[in-house]
Amino acid sequence: MTRPVVLILGGEGVFGRRIAASLARHPEIDVVIGGRSAPLRVDVSLPDAITAICSSGAAVVVDTVG
Repeated sequence: MTRPVVLILGGEGVFGRRIAASLARHPEIDVVIGGRSAPLRVDVSLPDAITAICSSGAAVVVDTVG
């Protein structure tokens, strides 16, 4: 059984970092950081952003883009 993936958009910002740090303490999930300069490059202002988010395989998306 694979672990669920949580994608945090804006995960390099103030709130995103805090959420990512909290979730990272749970070994039963994988946390992926998404953003304009993050490991998963997603710029929500671009038309193909939804495609990138959907193809990430995330079970949950947390949007902290602000």
